[in-house]
Amino acid sequence: MGKVIVTMRALAKIQMLGGEKMPNYVDEAFSEDNLLSYSGACLSLAIDVPEKVVRKSLDTLVIPSRGAVPFFLGMTYALDKLRGPMGAEYADFYDNLGVQPMLTPLLPENSRVANSVNGRKYKVLMIPFTADLNLEKFDENEDAAEYTSKTRNYWANVTAAFFKGRNERKRDPYFRTFADVVLKQIEGRDVAAEVYESFPPIKRFCTIDTVISGRASNEILRSFDILAQEHGNEHMMPHAFLVVDKNGDKLRKNLGFYEYLRMKENIGQVNMFPIANILSEDKGASLLGVSAVVYPSVMRASKKLEYNGQEFFVGAGSWFLGSELGEVKEEHGETFSRFKRFMDVVYRGIDAKFVDNFGGDYERAKQVFNEAREGFLEEAHATRIFCLNAPNVPELNLNFADAVRGSYDTHSQVVHVPFNDSATRQITDTICNIPGVHSQKRKSRRSFS
Repeated sequence: MGKVIVTMRALAKIQMLGGEKMPNYVDEAFSEDNLLSYSGACLSLAIDVPEKVVRKSLDTLVIPSRGAVPFFLGMTYALDKLRGPMGAEYADFYDNLGVQPMLTPLLPENSRVANSVNGRKYKVLMIPFTADLNLEKFDENEDAAEYTSKTRNYWANVTAAFFKGRNERKRDPYFRTFADVVLKQIEGRDVAAEVYESFPPIKRFCTIDTVISGRASNEILRSFDILAQEHGNEHMMPHAFLVVDKNGDKLRKNLGFYEYLRMKENIGQVNMFPIANILSEDKGASLLGVSAVVYPSVMRASKKLEYNGQEFFVGAGSWFLGSELGEVKEEHGETFSRFKRFMDVVYRGIDAKFVDNFGGDYERAKQVFNEAREGFLEEAHATRIFCLNAPNVPELNLNFADAVRGSYDTHSQVVHVPFNDSATRQITDTICNIPGVHSQKRKSRRSFS
């Protein structure tokens, strides 16, 4: 088995209005009001999350989407500022918060958040629920909506595996397909897999996520509802902190998404934070700090697998963080630094919102914010941040030499990497070696000891 470097250019057509209108659109998207609303959501999260975590005895915060990453980072920045005015409970939460090492390079400068979850009272777990899929481009006979729903359900099952002890977790088929197959066999990221293998068991958890139409949050939370019932463990239903785009105007009421989230809110399982514009949503690593990759040929092949008498769909995918992009190639380092500059504007907005709420020189704080905003806008115009020359998604140093066939990106820069039939069979054979998993056509397979 060899190595192949797969280079994929971002083909994003992200809200492009044409060359002449581009500067006006950038100014509108990153307006003072939009950015201050964005920063305000980070401050609101910092105020609400510790209170709910302590009151509900939660120990793990799950980040299920790339869109949630900037809000989590902004929350940690705001938490450091709240230590004084909000009291000991907030200082304790911040001082006892730990993240997986892969997230550490994205944290605010001078952050005191621990770069390990071991021994921490409050732990952050990143689960790549990314389900922005274009399966029709890979196979016109496949239905992307079906794959999207099944992918989110798959990742809910992977998350549920973290309620198990470490040794039992390593035998869980959902966890093994993520750690052993995706991270190790496909991507050769053994260290990342070990981080997930050693993650302390979850007792009770919450999530931070973004909401546009409400479909994703509905599908994810409903999957956890079902898992809680199946496992007889109500703690598998998370408390969800949801940042809602366009002040909720885009929530789909005709499909019941709004009603479900309001029901969850009424029973105390959801907090919603409406903001003017989630301007970083679906913009790739330059505004999210994280790139996503999925493997559609593995997804399609898994539809022929079974576990416990049911289809064993594998939502094969993973995330590469901005710091990892910077290690691959200089231009990806530029993407990472652009993300850092975007977050600096968000942090200066948090400073202004904090002063506005808790006292201080608001005019000075707002001036500093606007100076940071103007500097970012200059760069956004120069790099045409939403156009076809947006930052590249990462080069992936994948196993299976010469096995990649026709890779492509979606509008939100999710990289799709199909493998040829031979490599796909090799991967699915590994999945079938997981005890209890078998092909629908061949029920007997030898398993690993």
